[in-house]
Amino acid sequence: MSSQELLALRMIHIVFGVFWAGSALFFAAVLQPRLQTLEPAVRGQVMAALIPVMGPVLIGSAAITIVGGITLALRMHWGNLDIYTDTGWGRAILVGLVASIGAFSSGITTIVQAN
Repeated sequence: MSSQELLALRMIHIVFGVFWAGSALFFAAVLQPRLQTLEPAVRGQVMAALIPVMGPVLIGSAAITIVGGITLALRMHWGNLDIYTDTGWGRAILVGLVASIGAFSSGITTIVQAN
């Protein structure tokens, strides 16, 4: 794999991952507690305005992060996939994959229930 391809895949994975995680943390730690201080009618209006926009953006960013990470991991070690079960680094990558798929699934479930 060329160094340009490796750099591009890393940048895609990191930029979209930071956006996804940062946005999710902002929603959970900053926005949601502040919304709880508002009256239910106002809270509903704010969420009704945000969910149709932020839902697809977060789901899209999550999908790009996961696909980019899988592509990066496979392209880096295609000839030696045992590395993902035989090394601590590889197992950490697999834990990250499982956690990201869990978060992605949870996000989709939340969006579907909100609609």
